[in-house]
Amino acid sequence: MVEELLKNYGRFVSGEFLSKEIGVSRAAIKKIIASLKKNGYGIEAKTGLGYKLSKLPNYPEELAVKAFLKLKGFSDFEYRYFDIIDSTQDEAARFLARNRFKLNDGKCVIFAAGEQTKGRGRFHREWYSSQGGLWMTIIWNDFIELENLPFYSLMVPINIATFLKDAFNLDAKLKWPNDVVVRDKKIAGVLLSARIEVDVASHLVIGIGINANNRIPKKINKIAVSIKDLTGRDANLLDLMIDLLSRLFKEMEYVNPQIIVEKANNLLWKKGEFAEVSDHHGNKFKAKIKRIGKRGELICEVNGEERRFFAAEVDYP
Repeated sequence: MVEELLKNYGRFVSGEFLSKEIGVSRAAIKKIIASLKKNGYGIEAKTGLGYKLSKLPNYPEELAVKAFLKLKGFSDFEYRYFDIIDSTQDEAARFLARNRFKLNDGKCVIFAAGEQTKGRGRFHREWYSSQGGLWMTIIWNDFIELENLPFYSLMVPINIATFLKDAFNLDAKLKWPNDVVVRDKKIAGVLLSARIEVDVASHLVIGIGINANNRIPKKINKIAVSIKDLTGRDANLLDLMIDLLSRLFKEMEYVNPQIIVEKANNLLWKKGEFAEVSDHHGNKFKAKIKRIGKRGELICEVNGEERRFFAAEVDYP
């Protein structure tokens, strides 16, 4: 029903039409309208005219997200929203443990939350996920060649950075491999994992955290920032969710490694500067950041020689 109200935003739609369209009684329509109002919808009712949608929730409410994405042409997905949860990553793991998710079961499942009590980033670091941020995990149900996994890891933060530029005029940069920074502070992070099967990956799990309107705790406000901090105004989380998911859905269907690497290099943070790079063995190097290579790796200069890092932690002084 939300989809029909959206199609006629600002105009009255008769209760009779809605009743026939979704196959329920007029009494049931009234109950649905009452429920929508409780969830933040502004709906006016007038005898003889029907119902008029004049205001949408300012958070990524379940029915609104589903309706918007379907109107944009995306239908092969599930979306679930929680006011509060331990972690959308954990919910995704529980979903995969309960379900034998096959390719014909749908393209993706999205879990989003208003607040996470146990949000985490890379290396199980705590991610503060209070009300006002955008916290979600996407299960992408497809087979992906292992050599292409790094490009998915880059593609998601690239789209977040581009979105922040387009929507809020923020000069967002990519901190390799999967963070987004603005004015040298982290504004978003991506956590990616997959189920490995011989030479392909399946069930790509993408955790996304964006600091939007949430308050940044004092102990990390020197290294983290929110959209509200930078713009001085609240971001509409529903709009943010719809725009970002629309971008990601389009990009993930046709991942082009060459284009992704080109975009990543254009957005690469601290290019030409020195950093401490720790490889997957725990070895640390003073390295000059040069560029991202054609396989998604970070290319640095160490002691006058080029080195390529495919999995590493990068810290700046």
